[in-house]
Parts: sequence; C-alpha cells; structure tokens
Amino acid sequence: MGCSSTVRGMPRAIVFDLFNTVVSANDFMPPDFRRAQAAAEIIGADLDAFSAFWWSGDAYGRYRCAEPDVLGWVERFLGRGLTEPERGRLDHVLGAYQDRALAQPRTDALEALDAFRTQGLRLGLLSNADEREVRTWHASPLRGRFDVAFFSCHEGCAKPEPEAFAWVLDRLEVPANEAVFVGDGMSEELPGARAAGFGTVVFMQGFLIEHGIVDPALRAAHADKSDFVIDRLEDLQTVL
Repeated sequence: MGCSSTVRGMPRAIVFDLFNTVVSANDFMPPDFRRAQAAAEIIGADLDAFSAFWWSGDAYGRYRCAEPDVLGWVERFLGRGLTEPERGRLDHVLGAYQDRALAQPRTDALEALDAFRTQGLRLGLLSNADEREVRTWHASPLRGRFDVAFFSCHEGCAKPEPEAFAWVLDRLEVPANEAVFVGDGMSEELPGARAAGFGTVVFMQGFLIEHGIVDPALRAAHADKSDFVIDRLEDLQTVL
C-alpha cells in the first residue's frame, strides 16, 4: 500500500464501486451458483465456449449499452433469437441475486453511507454493470443515499476509461484530488482511479474474502494499487 496513516485533510467526496463494494449478490447466491454455468445450461451451450464469450473483450460491450439488454449478448453468441422460455429463465439467473442485493443492503453499509452524508461528504457511485444487473436500482434504499450514480450500460463507457471517472467527478462538482475512490479492484479500477487523479484510492476487500471471490495473490495485487485496504465501509472512518 502507498499509505499507512490517514488521508491528509478531509475529502469532499467519496466515489464507490457498487457490487462487492457496497453490496454483494453473493450474499444471496447458493454457494455453488455460477451465472455463466447456469446460463449455458439454459441455452444448451458449451460452458467453456460461453464463458470465453461472456468475459471476452468484445462481450464487455454489454457494459457499454451496445445492445438493448444483456440477453442480446446471449443471442449474439447463439446466432439466433431466444425463445420466450429461455428469455424468462435467463433473465432470472442473470439478475435475480443482484435484485436482492440492491433491495436488501446490509445495515452496516447503509449506516456508513448515512454517516458520510452527515459529515457533509458528497457520495457518488461508479459501476460497470449491464442493464439486467441494475434494473431495480430505482427501487433500492441505496438510491437516495448517493448524489450521483453512473452505470456503464447507460453511459456508453466503463472503468477504467478516464471518461467514466470524469463523468462522476463532474456531476459531484469536486476535483479528483479532493475525492476518495473505493472499490473491489476489478476492471483495473484502482489504477484507473489513481490515473484519474483521485486523492486517495481504497481497496474494499471484505466481500471478496467473505465469499472467496479472489485468491490471496490477487488481493495482494489490488492492495499494492491502493493507499488503504478496508474490510467494511465503516472502516473508511479510520482513514478519512
């Protein structure tokens, strides 16, 4: 890590990643559930081939609204339209647990966000997400706790592209050096935030450890790209 004490001077804003930083769909998933596997089974696809497509650079276009919804990407893979039964089942496996995560955030996370707002900090959300993952954002108790929310599927760019970070900072009306970025390290967001000029970059590892999402070597790599490492959002209070 680059720092071991506290942020120099109170920042004016905090920008958070969403999934596995503020909430986690893994809180609600069965232990053996894997989205790509469940989707491949529904459409009768080879798992390796479908997984390679789902996580390929081209398929990340689903995060940049190149298709009207994420099911369009599945149809691209198949080279055919989905049947109505397939659409219904896929819609469920690709977003049901994200829906629950947004509807039922952990109490400690809500309390931490409320505390930051009480301190006068502006809060932003910066999420790489497809349309299905954030479809129920409008009904989430999180919505009113953020001053601005960026979802890549609605804006046409994604982390770590500079435009994504600039979008949030512009709408928060806060310069990057007076803002903190907090994320789980995916999509190269931590070095992306640093390149964007954020005054402090924080790696939130709590959900990753709790759910075994990444191995220790990757967590260590994320830690090396950040100024601080925290396990819960309320731990931010110790470094602000």
